Amino acid sequence: MLSWAVVLLALLIGCRQIVETTTLVHVKTGRYLASHGFLPPTNDVFSATAGEHRWVNLSWLWDLISSGLFAIGEGIGLSLATALLVAATWSLLGKTSRPGVSSWFGSILGVLTLLACHPQFSGQPETVTLFGVAATFWWLHVWRSSSDTTASMNVLAMPGRPMSLWWMVPGFVLWSNLDHRMFLGLTLLLLWGLGEIIGHVSGRTSLTATQRAHFWKVVGTCVVASTLNPSGGQALFSPVALYGTEYPAWHLYVPAISGSEEAGAFSLLTSDLWRSGSGRLPLVAGVVVLASALVSIVLNARRVNFGDVLTFAGFVALAAVASHELAAASVLACAIGTLNAQQWYQSSFRQSYSIEPKELLFTRGGRAITVLAFFALAVVSVNQSLFGAEGKRVGVGLSNRLRAMIAAYRDATTDSFDNRPFNFMPSQGDVLLWLDQKPFVDSRLALFARRGEPDLLTLHDQARQSLTQLTDQKAASDQLPSNADSDERLNAWRPIFDRFQLTHVLPRLFGGNPTAYFRLLAKPEWKLAHLGSHCAVFYRQKDASPELTQFLDKHEFSLRKLAFQTTEPASLRTDWPRIRSSLQKTFGAPEPLVSNKALEAETLLLHLRAILNGQLVIDEASAIGIAHLAIRKANAGLAESADNATAYQILGEAYSFLLNMEIAIEQANGVPFENRLRFYQALAAYHQAILLNPKSLFLRDRLVDLLQRHNRLDLVLRELDVIDKLTPLTDSENPEESEALQRRLALREHCESRHAALQERVTAILEQGQNAAELASQVYEAGFVLEAMRLLNLDQDAVRESPDLQILQSLLRLESGEIEEVHGQFEYFSENNQASWRIPAAWTRLAHGEYERAIELWMIQSAITQQSSVTGVLATLPIIQSRFHLLGHPNVWPTHHTLLLQNAQTVSESEMSSLNWYIAMCQIESGSPLLAGKTLTGLLEANPETPFRPLIRFYLFAINDELIDREPPSDWIPIDGEMFTPDDPANAETK
Repeated sequence: MLSWAVVLLALLIGCRQIVETTTLVHVKTGRYLASHGFLPPTNDVFSATAGEHRWVNLSWLWDLISSGLFAIGEGIGLSLATALLVAATWSLLGKTSRPGVSSWFGSILGVLTLLACHPQFSGQPETVTLFGVAATFWWLHVWRSSSDTTASMNVLAMPGRPMSLWWMVPGFVLWSNLDHRMFLGLTLLLLWGLGEIIGHVSGRTSLTATQRAHFWKVVGTCVVASTLNPSGGQALFSPVALYGTEYPAWHLYVPAISGSEEAGAFSLLTSDLWRSGSGRLPLVAGVVVLASALVSIVLNARRVNFGDVLTFAGFVALAAVASHELAAASVLACAIGTLNAQQWYQSSFRQSYSIEPKELLFTRGGRAITVLAFFALAVVSVNQSLFGAEGKRVGVGLSNRLRAMIAAYRDATTDSFDNRPFNFMPSQGDVLLWLDQKPFVDSRLALFARRGEPDLLTLHDQARQSLTQLTDQKAASDQLPSNADSDERLNAWRPIFDRFQLTHVLPRLFGGNPTAYFRLLAKPEWKLAHLGSHCAVFYRQKDASPELTQFLDKHEFSLRKLAFQTTEPASLRTDWPRIRSSLQKTFGAPEPLVSNKALEAETLLLHLRAILNGQLVIDEASAIGIAHLAIRKANAGLAESADNATAYQILGEAYSFLLNMEIAIEQANGVPFENRLRFYQALAAYHQAILLNPKSLFLRDRLVDLLQRHNRLDLVLRELDVIDKLTPLTDSENPEESEALQRRLALREHCESRHAALQERVTAILEQGQNAAELASQVYEAGFVLEAMRLLNLDQDAVRESPDLQILQSLLRLESGEIEEVHGQFEYFSENNQASWRIPAAWTRLAHGEYERAIELWMIQSAITQQSSVTGVLATLPIIQSRFHLLGHPNVWPTHHTLLLQNAQTVSESEMSSLNWYIAMCQIESGSPLLAGKTLTGLLEANPETPFRPLIRFYLFAINDELIDREPPSDWIPIDGEMFTPDDPANAETK
């Protein structure tokens, strides 16, 4: 039962989504072979650089098979086939045991081996490697365990008849055409045979002379059979290319600490491997399997087979050289450890079973607990608690992350000048190859490391280091280079690009540090042509050909034009962010939807951070345009998935950036400005981001900064309490952390002293009999949101009777983070209600991305405000009898009428200007900047003296290239003909 439970668990964990870009290379190669005669080509046909290099594709048959399987459901067939292959592998491991002996230890070891090998369940030849190792050792075990291995060597094992070793020969023929790591099977046989020779010399052999002769005959035939492939004897030299070329090459591109599959090129003794986060799990599981097998060998030392010992030691050595081989070593160690543990148990303990209750409880209870543990392992494998949220998921087909990457690079290359881009990483080359582009390099590193001095990998590394202005560690440790050496190093990419006729580069934006992107952005000889979610596209504009120059003129890329002069449809959200319940977290973690729109927003946010840090210097219009683009992209990402915490964070940071920039524009022109629009937008975004990611210190720090700037003191205290729980107040030796702690303590002391003083005054006022609800608005104006809410809750009857207090209560709840609840509450306000509930209601609509509804509410409020002011003025006209006439005070009329007229011209115009300003900004954010330009023009015509004039001037220039006067008409100096002296004094009289 346990062995079958392990097989089912292997079937589950082996059914994995495709996340590796290298799988795309195998499938693409298979498609090419299927349409070009099935046999692999002599030279490379995919890259822009290795066309003259011989391509030794030892896994060509697997490529053909995987391309056919991939066509079933766009990767679903390949995932299912991988799962079946993994299940078959662990089925063989379960059969590699001694009959009639408990297999409990072997089942436990099999599960640990499953965890050690799960990164290689990828629909690639690595899965064939594991099956081949398990099948080879199982075949060997069955052969040597047969009752009479010398008789009938040429027939398949039947009941009562021995297994023939000759069946290994066609197996190695097939293996050598499926997997370039076939040499591991030959290594297994050779090591085991050498161990048998040592055992024979020491008198501990398990084979007869005839059996040994037969074994070596079969092994020799397997070696010859391994050369029966299109590449011939290259299959025997694959370890030379793997350990001597490919693994060292990966050191250039992937750090050991990354935890990625390519980090397997590093030695198991590399310390950074053990600091790779979730990448440690297979390493730890593998080492535990090796250690367990070693213990079983030591316990069974008197009866151990020398072939098993030498084979085990050899594979452990391979794993030490390259941790990628830890998986194959674990499979072998599982089989050897199981056999030795069973043999030791058989010779050390009685094998008869007892019906005594204690023994039954121990044996059956132990097996039941083991099965339950396997079930728990299956659950945590499915819900990603075991492999991590970003780990390789149980599922079928292409992962969302890989789909998003393919879509992003398709957008970047759809309208390229040519199909020969320069990529910075092999993974980029894999995706470009998939899209029929010709990359500089891809994951077939052994192909690019051959021929020439320096080879293609060296040239590629020189070019990418030159483009990013980076130097290798050796150069960094030397003395500063001379100017000539520095210029040569910085321009090393030029001859390489000229040699291969390369016109454009694709620096990464996602999955790495975008150093190359910002370096190229600052260089005038490179022109940005595309900015996407995963990469950007830069073209060489210096010394460009006429055709390329014409192409760049037609494909001008401007962030300012995209933000302010391009119309695009608005993105509507369908839901609010939702916190996953404990039950959902336990039994199911759905694959997060990777939104390229949200990733593009994150890329734009990197620009804003670089601007704030002084790393990027661009004009003011482009900077504000980037913020607006980030908002649009983040909203588009939230329309795809409302549970994207990063998208809300991007909105919060972008709105905060606009808050600072727009206040600076106003204050530079001497206008005081409270940007309520950006405050409420940023506040709602941060609240929703924290709802999804409550333990984020970064988000809470940003929220504290926003609340502090706008004097929301008790909300600041609430956030500081949460921060203190997440990071206890402790002294730090880091100066920056210590300084931040001191600022936090000072802020807390300030807010607590203000809060205590306010509570003392409020208590005194309430004791005098003043209504608590009426006091709430004063407390709110003093900066205490939660305290004002408490006062309103003390007198709910007054709140129910007063629309103004209801509006205040809803606004307080909005600021405290109850956004969705307040959004629903405003639905119950009557449209005929003349109170100003529509303004805070619009804030809640913006929190959900409902721009059209917010604009509609502001327009209605603007009409009500205008109507109210006009009605007040008309009611005091002379032809209408006012209450002052009825009371016998006719002399009051002109004064009252004048005051109402002045109020209509100031208060109402100020409110209408604000509302129209809100409308214009929302039109820009929702993708209608040209309409926003008309709104701003109308606002300026209706109220030329508006305090928003500096901002209107800026945005109209960004939208229409229209530059209005900085000063309002009231500040203009009248000019007549006698103001200036004529240029020619002699003609003064005639003029």
